[in-house]
Amino acid sequence: MTLVPAMLGFGTLSVLILQGLAAISIVVYFRRRNDPRWWSTFIAPGIGFLGIAAISILAVVNFDIVAGSQELAIRLMPLLLVLALIGGLVYGAYLQRSKPAVYEGLATDLERFSDR
Repeated sequence: MTLVPAMLGFGTLSVLILQGLAAISIVVYFRRRNDPRWWSTFIAPGIGFLGIAAISILAVVNFDIVAGSQELAIRLMPLLLVLALIGGLVYGAYLQRSKPAVYEGLATDLERFSDR
């Protein structure tokens, strides 16, 4: 098991997932505000999301090739991204319930809550 190629593969997959989330967040943000610019707020980021999603699925399915290892521990690494997603959702629910001002600040002004 070689760690460097495995971590490079995992880092690449993580960046792909983050880019996909950014693309879909653009669509959601501007559709909620009924923005009239369809190309730059819906079509282009939507096409980008679909492309990145397809590449990400291929990378997860073939992660042993991406990471350069057949080891079980390496092939299971994409599950860490699922755990991070679940952890983020749980933490978000905790903030919404226990610290509503901080939770609201996530959508409005992050700098205001940086010293807490």
